[in-house]
Amino acid sequence: MGAKIACRLRSFVAATVLVATLPSASALAEGVLLGSRTVRDGTDHDVISVADGKQYNQVQLCVANRSVTFYDVDIHFGNGGVQDVSMKVVLDPGQCTRWVDLAGDGARHINRIDLWYSTLVNTGNQGVVSAYGR
Repeated sequence: MGAKIACRLRSFVAATVLVATLPSASALAEGVLLGSRTVRDGTDHDVISVADGKQYNQVQLCVANRSVTFYDVDIHFGNGGVQDVSMKVVLDPGQCTRWVDLAGDGARHINRIDLWYSTLVNTGNQGVVSAYGR
């Protein structure tokens, strides 16, 4: 009997971890995954590289596993341009930013997305930031 309970508990924990790492339903329904990044403890800077060669009109960031406080986001385009998206927002696991309109006429090719953020130290699983485009 103890082995059955332990097996069920492991299955429950595995399913809970899987659900916690999925992006929000709105991101899955409306956007294309551009890339993801496991973010480090404390205050840091990371880059999500985008190599799909497609063009987008909007970008959205979603968070899994741990709350992330965003301070600034820079979107780098294929033509060398950069769009600074100043944001001071705290996203809890499962939350996403608003869709950010990309500057310029028409769709834009995105090379990379620079993130400046902070997370709490030693509070469980590392946070994951995923970028979506549409």
